[in-house]
Amino acid sequence: MWRYVWLTLISLFIITMPNIVIAQTIEELCQAGIAAQDAQNWAEAERLFRQILQRNPSLQESCGFEAYKRLEALLRQQNRLSEMVEVYRRDLQRNPGRSGFAERLGKILEGLKRFDEAETFYRQLLQANPENVNAYLGLGDALQGQRKSDLALDAYHKAVEFIVPTTYAYYQPGTEPDAFSYARLGEELEQRGQLDLAVLTYGKAISLFSNLPGPQAWMGRALKKQGKLDEAVKAYQKAITIEPSFAYAYNGLGETLELQDKLSEAVAAYQKAIILDPNLDEVQANLKRAEQALRSRKQ
Repeated sequence: MWRYVWLTLISLFIITMPNIVIAQTIEELCQAGIAAQDAQNWAEAERLFRQILQRNPSLQESCGFEAYKRLEALLRQQNRLSEMVEVYRRDLQRNPGRSGFAERLGKILEGLKRFDEAETFYRQLLQANPENVNAYLGLGDALQGQRKSDLALDAYHKAVEFIVPTTYAYYQPGTEPDAFSYARLGEELEQRGQLDLAVLTYGKAISLFSNLPGPQAWMGRALKKQGKLDEAVKAYQKAITIEPSFAYAYNGLGETLELQDKLSEAVAAYQKAIILDPNLDEVQANLKRAEQALRSRKQ
């Protein structure tokens, strides 16, 4: 009798052992997954990260977002990125407010060249929020992938139409709105070759934030790419007038002057940029190049 009871208890203990494993915290699972990934035990790492995501972790939890990022990286390196589509779809069904995941899902569909599916997805997002700037950008990309250039341009136009200072996560509720939403959208448009729309975006930023040097410098960069060098110089100079210690504007001014073959003025602008910020990207190389060109001219 007692032997039977004892064996029954042991059996129950063995059966319930997996629950002990399942009861691990997300942090413990995460650390185990990272260790497995570092050891190149891809299957175990994937299993652990999927287990975390099944619990629908808050992105504020330690490893909440990390698990998504690492699982995506694992699947990407194994050419199984299509599986991440369902992971993000499931997450968005449970957490519709995770706009960053919507953006990731759209980008993955585009990367897989499933442009028609991406178009449908972005249009669904726009039905839910007709002023979703990121969705218009994604829709434009999906349409471009299908060679629907006119429709793509209309979508990009909509992104510019609906941009406001609080569009992106740079803005924190309760703080003073700033111009960085316009910077991000403008950069996105520049990367797509939509320079006219980038100029329009920066123009909106300038009208709202005339006291800030950034929008003027961004405008200068876009005008420079368009080949409108005189206008670009004026934009950079306005940025410097607003903020005389703005090294980025001096560097951009130097690049524009160099394109105008005004090498002495370009060198002076680069030198000023270095004085203000010696660690500014590219400025050292820019100065060296301009100085060499100036020396060659004098020989």
